[in-house]
Amino acid sequence: MNIHYIRDNYMTVPQAADFLSVTQTRIKQLCSEGRFIGAEKIDVIWLIPRASVENYTRLKPGPKKKGGAIDDK
Repeated sequence: MNIHYIRDNYMTVPQAADFLSVTQTRIKQLCSEGRFIGAEKIDVIWLIPRASVENYTRLKPGPKKKGGAIDDK
């Protein structure tokens, strides 16, 4: 893989944080959670596919549903 391909198709943590207006810590957390499809950690650097960042959808605020059915009793 050449440097031009990487530069054109991937973002670093600081670039992704700037693009999404969040902290670098949040980007690292999202990478660790697998929220950016195709993100890879190489040594200590995350490479995040540009398309994954551009298509990222934030979760709505509020309580998160944990698997299973809701009990209506």
